[in-house]
Amino acid sequence: NPYMRVGIQVAEAMMCHRSVNQRKAKERVLELFDLVHLPNPQQAYDKYPHEFSGGQLQRIMIAMALINEPDILIADEPTTALDVTVQAEVLLLIKEIQAKMG
Repeated sequence: NPYMRVGIQVAEAMMCHRSVNQRKAKERVLELFDLVHLPNPQQAYDKYPHEFSGGQLQRIMIAMALINEPDILIADEPTTALDVTVQAEVLLLIKEIQAKMG
């Protein structure tokens, strides 16, 4: 949603599906923003989608996909519309997350 701050959007997914309060959800979002190597997680939490690059938005979407700790994650074309360097970074990030989370 271009009218919502990205942190709230990611937190909303957790609050809707896991019945946690906003403070707990925000803590988890900040952890995930750090995990996906989003610079300045606290500042990123309060920004709108148009303030991010394509690669950063992809990292935010990965965080959103992980917020509820799924058993399996299907990444259908996770690097579409990204340049070659950013594609490599995103694929490396996914492998790193897989190693950390199993």
